[in-house]
Amino acid sequence: MILGLYEQEVMENLAGGFCSLLSVVDVGAADGYYAVRLLHSGKVDRSVAFESMPECRAAIARLAAETAFRTR
Repeated sequence: MILGLYEQEVMENLAGGFCSLLSVVDVGAADGYYAVRLLHSGKVDRSVAFESMPECRAAIARLAAETAFRTR
């Protein structure tokens, strides 16, 4: 199985589907890919990621820190 190849295509569809949003909420955010990438695209001003698994929440925090979006 090949994992991780669909995210870019989905992201392109999400980012291209609207002009801009104030906020996006990602419930079941897993590693936070969409929540952080939508911020990076500039299409949203604020992104909130919810994840129930502690290890995934830690991954989201790392990704946000690495991309300097911790407070957005």
